[in-house]
Amino acid sequence: MVSRNRKSGAGLPSRSFLDRLQKDAQASELDFTNTSPATFVILGLIQVPVTQAIAYLISPHFQHAALLCIGSHWLGFLLSCATRTNWFYDVFEDVSLFAIILWSYLSIEGQISTRQKLAFSAALIWNARLLGFLGYRIIVRGSDFRFDKLIKAHGYNFFGWTSGGTWCFLNCFCLWMITESFDAHNPLGVLDYLGLLIWVSGLLIETTADIQKYIFNSKHESGANKQWIATGLWKYSRHPNYFGENLSWAGLAVVCVGGWPGLNLCSCALAAVSPLWSVFFLVFTSLMLLEKRADKKWGGQPAYEKYKCTTSVLVPWF
Repeated sequence: MVSRNRKSGAGLPSRSFLDRLQKDAQASELDFTNTSPATFVILGLIQVPVTQAIAYLISPHFQHAALLCIGSHWLGFLLSCATRTNWFYDVFEDVSLFAIILWSYLSIEGQISTRQKLAFSAALIWNARLLGFLGYRIIVRGSDFRFDKLIKAHGYNFFGWTSGGTWCFLNCFCLWMITESFDAHNPLGVLDYLGLLIWVSGLLIETTADIQKYIFNSKHESGANKQWIATGLWKYSRHPNYFGENLSWAGLAVVCVGGWPGLNLCSCALAAVSPLWSVFFLVFTSLMLLEKRADKKWGGQPAYEKYKCTTSVLVPWF
């Protein structure tokens, strides 16, 4: 496979650092075929004290959010074991996240600021849009291969559900920041409006990309399309929907950082956890798994190898 890929890609531009990174992640992927159940259980359980330790250093509210995120996913894990399916994974996760974001907003003490209203509304809109799309897709198209794989081993499944809870906690880090911020009532400025513009842009890109891919695959059974999408936004990125998601959280982080006591390196670093974690998690999970699956289906075909070598893996580029 390697030699064929190199030959078909001869004379084409070399792949980016991010592309090589996710390719390396494919080779080191952990699943039930190469990792013991005990290891997965340990990797899942250790996420609880780690997230709690991170939360403890900042605020009790962070600790509650971390427990709710992981606890709700453990409930999902028990449900998946009882029903022996994970077809509802995405829907369950997004419903849980919506409820936790709403709880966090309602738990704000005192008068709720304009910044808090904007940030939490934007997060709920993003979440509701994703929930609606994924819910519709799973009902019409059926199960998702990424989660079907988890159900094949309890330890692996436990790790997958727990990791989903950790994702929710860290992905919304910038939101938890402003629930108890003393400066949340600071008036909105140019930086905040720029953040909202970035958020809107990301949401539009993610939504457009999702719709384009859904329409492209809609005439085929799930996973049966023998062609890859290379039109619309997918002409400029192999995963423009994930880029849009990363961009949305980057915009939200910009809005939230203005509500932290003093705009300094520490507050910027805390707000940046959301977009940085979003990129990290997507690259090493969904993006990597989709790339691996695509390589198995089309790897070695000259046209596909050319598409990969001339199309950015994440950031849309000409």
